[in-house]
Amino acid sequence: MNETVSVSLPPLAADDYTRLKVSIQQDGQRIPIIVNETTGEVIDGEHRLRACGELGIKPVIEQRALDEKEATRLKVTLNLARRQVSPEQKRELIKALRAMEFTQQEVASMVGVSQTTVSKTEDESNITSNNTFIPDQRRSVTPAQAEKIVDKIEAGATQAQAAADYGISSQRAGQIAAKAKAKRKRDAERQRKADEAAALPPDDRWRVHVADIRTYQTDTRFDFIITDPPYPREYLPLYETLAERALEWLKSARRSAARAAASCTWASVKRFTNPDRIFRFSRLNSWSVIG
Repeated sequence: MNETVSVSLPPLAADDYTRLKVSIQQDGQRIPIIVNETTGEVIDGEHRLRACGELGIKPVIEQRALDEKEATRLKVTLNLARRQVSPEQKRELIKALRAMEFTQQEVASMVGVSQTTVSKTEDESNITSNNTFIPDQRRSVTPAQAEKIVDKIEAGATQAQAAADYGISSQRAGQIAAKAKAKRKRDAERQRKADEAAALPPDDRWRVHVADIRTYQTDTRFDFIITDPPYPREYLPLYETLAERALEWLKSARRSAARAAASCTWASVKRFTNPDRIFRFSRLNSWSVIG
């Protein structure tokens, strides 16, 4: 039996599939699997077919003679009638159906949206022709969820399955996984360098301290501080901490550099905050609004 379909719908999330499998095991297969007898394609019931195979149950199959467009139309309408998909997944489906030369009206009817929505989906872009920003309406994925997506894919799950568990498109799951893998690689390299530094043997010419600058306590005065805080906005407080620690820890001859660092920190904060408000240092460790 050929399980290749004309248009790809997102698979069930892992939890939903488990519930379906338990239901079939306890109550049997109540809804027939529809197969296009013309092509052998599974039109409706891929997950039921898979669950029956895993449970050793003979599937109930209904054969229908359908052309390609009829098969696609039936597949989309039946599947969307029984499951919920995220707006992001719907947009991907709309694009795929339009690429198959279904009219906007046909796509709207199949997916259950207005023709206007279909038209907007075709034209959507982060920046319009007049440079008006369109907010990103994709479902958000937390860093912890991104790590789980990588783990699933590395464990053998397809991008589509990993995407389904979080209501996102397969393409976006791949992008998220690639970024998370790159971050893992960077973190591992940073840790390797930190371990090498920590393992340096004692020497009368130098002392190396490896620590978290936010929590480390010491009375030692240093010749220099080496650090590389992340650049995203949420890490801006680290630059203020760096300026504070530099004034506390650097030897007196090098404190002018620390004051310069504090000035750079102010400039960075001003760049990433409301440009209509002016900030100043009231003390080294606090900001006050003066306008």
